[in-house]
Amino acid sequence: MKKKIVLKSCLGLSLALALCPPAWAAEDPTVQKLIDQARYWQQKKRDDLAADAWRKLLRVDPDHALALIQLGTLEARAGNSKEAQEIYQRAKTLKTPPPGLAELETALKVQTAAPEELKSARKQAQSGQAEEAVKSYRTILGETQPTGQFGLEYYQTLGGTREGWDEARRGMEQLAKSHPGDPVYLQALARHLTYRESTRREGIRQLAHLGQQGQGDQETQKAWRQALVWLGARSADRPLFQQYLTLFPNDQAVRERLRLLDRPAIAASTAAPDLAELEKRAGFKWLDAGEVGKAEARFRDILSKKPHDLDAQGGLATVLMRKGIWIEASALLDQVVANGGKRWKAAQQSAHYWTLISEVQAARQGDKNLSQQELEEKLQHAIQIDAKHSAGLLILADVLNEKRDFARAEPLYRLILKQDASQSGAFLGLVSILTQTGREQEALALIAAQAASPELKMVGLNQTKAQALFKLAQSDEQSGAYDSAMQRLEDALLLDPSSPWIRLSLARLYQRLNDVAAANSIIDNLAEAFPELPEAWHAR
Repeated sequence: MKKKIVLKSCLGLSLALALCPPAWAAEDPTVQKLIDQARYWQQKKRDDLAADAWRKLLRVDPDHALALIQLGTLEARAGNSKEAQEIYQRAKTLKTPPPGLAELETALKVQTAAPEELKSARKQAQSGQAEEAVKSYRTILGETQPTGQFGLEYYQTLGGTREGWDEARRGMEQLAKSHPGDPVYLQALARHLTYRESTRREGIRQLAHLGQQGQGDQETQKAWRQALVWLGARSADRPLFQQYLTLFPNDQAVRERLRLLDRPAIAASTAAPDLAELEKRAGFKWLDAGEVGKAEARFRDILSKKPHDLDAQGGLATVLMRKGIWIEASALLDQVVANGGKRWKAAQQSAHYWTLISEVQAARQGDKNLSQQELEEKLQHAIQIDAKHSAGLLILADVLNEKRDFARAEPLYRLILKQDASQSGAFLGLVSILTQTGREQEALALIAAQAASPELKMVGLNQTKAQALFKLAQSDEQSGAYDSAMQRLEDALLLDPSSPWIRLSLARLYQRLNDVAAANSIIDNLAEAFPELPEAWHAR
């Protein structure tokens, strides 16, 4: 059996060049169908099936120029020099020299002059030794200009070197011009552009054009999606994501990345207690209008004349609560209730509750010295005062989560969500515990179930989901499921593009899979975005 060599995948396209008509146009539907089949198998890296399609075409039309050139190139690449030479001679006898004849001649020269050296160069390229492979290719080429599919093979390898990106781009552009409308060269050029942030958007647009024109395949989608993963996206890039989702609407990770662009980051904060009913019962004009400063001045004025006016004291305590001065408000309301102001009992309980919560928050921020036991005791006390309010339950659950007491924290998060399904802090906490305890699939299912909930579009959800995907990807990689690991890491990076650890793991996986150009691209981005991260520079 004759040796069959698999062509390296050529991904990419050129928007301007894609508008040109193909160099060879076939009017006969049968001929065109065979051309399409051959192109399809070449893009799928199946030279054997592509060669069969070209042979069938030559049985229909023995002098078909495109079929002769393409089959001859495949035979030369496979090391079948005799067959390639015969096809070359047939092509030379055509009345009009076909486009690509010189390229076939070059392929024959390269293959026959140094077959072992060429085999070694390709082996180096496939194993990720791009610098060594380029040196070998240049030795083989000598003064010969790299053209055709061999030229594309050379420039793709050159593009994976540290200093060869620009030269590779120029070479691919020239190849695309020499083969107008040929998706093999157009795809390669576009994907090459996506390896640099400065040209990534142009590469994405070209890939999008190929996909929209129906000239792409699964490899085109993969290159397009990867470029969106790598992109340092901003709000102006929304159309790039929308174009992709027009053709692939079920890609939830890309859709979530678009949603992230659609909304600004919102700082998380603990909600203040709802005092609307208290203010309404008090009936104080300025408090009702939100004029806290004017209300405080009024109450202090009243108390300067009537120090024991219970409602004025209650009103002033309400002002202090609105300002977050919980300890003073609590002491004042204790006095009011003790002196007969029973109507202020609810406010007193609320002040006590938030005094405890504020002390715990101050301790957690380092402003107050409390032991772990004291923290939990204060939170338990707050919960006894008001078991329905989620703040105390949530902080206690977070405290337990932080010290990895998952058995006690998880039921609290679930209780909070049972009381209020839109409580984002509890949702994130529960997902965090599921992720930390090896239940990443359950965490992702929980996130997916709440994906349509507008209340849960909170800051941190994407990062939490990304971490779950990150852990699953690590498990996949350990078990050798590299494709699954790559998909999950790319999904995770779409959700959390600022994570250096996800980016670093994805780059290492690309490197493991010998995709040198992709690894270089994502590591360059990592080093630029996180110059203080030693692992980024070490990996680079």
